[in-house]
Amino acid sequence: MEHELAPANNADTDLDLTERVNEAISALDVLRGTRAHVAATAARGHVTLEGAVQSPMAAAEVERAVAAVPG
Repeated sequence: MEHELAPANNADTDLDLTERVNEAISALDVLRGTRAHVAATAARGHVTLEGAVQSPMAAAEVERAVAAVPG
């Protein structure tokens, strides 16, 4: 018999999502060696990005990376 387990609460899910998104952002080569800083927070499954990047291209790369994170 299979059972799907629901997360303990939204806070746990949001913390996991925040961690995965911030890891995806940290892995971006386009931000390495720059003064760019982007931080993500999640609330009820919605991600908010805050910070500054050096160009519109870098911002687009961040958005693509975040959109690819499951959750």
